[in-house]
Amino acid sequence: MKEYSVYNIAVVCFAAFGSLFTGNSFAVFAFTIGQPTFYTSLDLESDSSAPGYSYTNDITGAANGVFFGSGFFGCFLAGWAAIRFGRVNGFRIAATTGMIGGALQCGSQSPAMFLVARAVAGLAAGHTMAAMPTYFAEVSPPQSRGLITVPESPRFLVQRDDHQKALEVLLRLHHSASDPDNSFAHQELQMIVDRCRAEKEVVRTDGRWRLFTNKANRKRLVLAWLVMVGGQNIGPLVINNYNVRLYGSLGLGATTSLLLSAVYNTVGLIMACFGGLIANRLGRRKALVTGYLLVTCAFAVLTGMIGKYNTTPTKGWAAAATTMVYIYVTCYNCFVDLIQFTLATEIFPTHIQSQASATGGWSLEEMDRAIDGDVKSDENEKNEWEPTHVEGGEKSG
Repeated sequence: MKEYSVYNIAVVCFAAFGSLFTGNSFAVFAFTIGQPTFYTSLDLESDSSAPGYSYTNDITGAANGVFFGSGFFGCFLAGWAAIRFGRVNGFRIAATTGMIGGALQCGSQSPAMFLVARAVAGLAAGHTMAAMPTYFAEVSPPQSRGLITVPESPRFLVQRDDHQKALEVLLRLHHSASDPDNSFAHQELQMIVDRCRAEKEVVRTDGRWRLFTNKANRKRLVLAWLVMVGGQNIGPLVINNYNVRLYGSLGLGATTSLLLSAVYNTVGLIMACFGGLIANRLGRRKALVTGYLLVTCAFAVLTGMIGKYNTTPTKGWAAAATTMVYIYVTCYNCFVDLIQFTLATEIFPTHIQSQASATGGWSLEEMDRAIDGDVKSDENEKNEWEPTHVEGGEKSG
């Protein structure tokens, strides 16, 4: 009986904090640039009409650029650490690096120090983002993969010839009252052992660079890249990174903008919980195609509403645009955010998933984010997409 235990669910819920870890490092900057103390502590100009504001915009753009650029290298680190130290120890390395980066960001005394701190945090975020999908795919029951699952990966233990410990992990993960003999755990262990033996033979014949030398794997790599980069080029970068500024451009004050940003992230977290259910119900491909269409439409409508507000600054248009922001994040997190990571991992054979996740989809995605995010920062400056610090949707100058 292919079931998962209460322990399996509990361990996955705990491991899922890795998503919050990565998301916090990514999203916290959007809140930071909406707080006046950020500018005063780093001696930056906060008035968008002042001559020195261009330097401020350069720093905020660079903060995003170094974060994602460092995340690019973090993705490579994830693949190496997973093989060298194991999946769980890899997470520990990422967590330690992330805490150091977070502490440095909080204590930054100058723009240069803040940029270094963002780079350290980005390294940890990229590491975690690339490592999590591989780990979940290896320890989750097949029928719930993408929905749920922190012991060490049984596959990693088998690769280290520690079959007894791998069996203990599988017994804890998959034990259920309907399977008192633990037959499913034993069957899965045997499947993992057989697969690892077959994969060693593949490595012996094809070499360790089969991800790039094999034509089928190269096609998978391109597909993973298209899925991941596509998911970042339908709006999440500009909305997530400049969420507070977006609300400010609609005539809302700093306090209200920060509050709406918090609600935005809360809605996104709740909607992401439905992503696994949708992936299993519709299938990965249908869910992604549906998500791309819905998100593109929502983003186009949102852009039009913001443009309309710029010519007709009324509370009605501001409220409509704000509502569309929440419709956007609902569609994105339900149909794209979680599913893109699951698909980009599952299309690869298990013996190259760690290597593929690190060197393929996520490293290329981080490069895309680093370039795209900085470009969009420049676009925001050109379009004067800055807070007007006005409460209630009424302009006061």
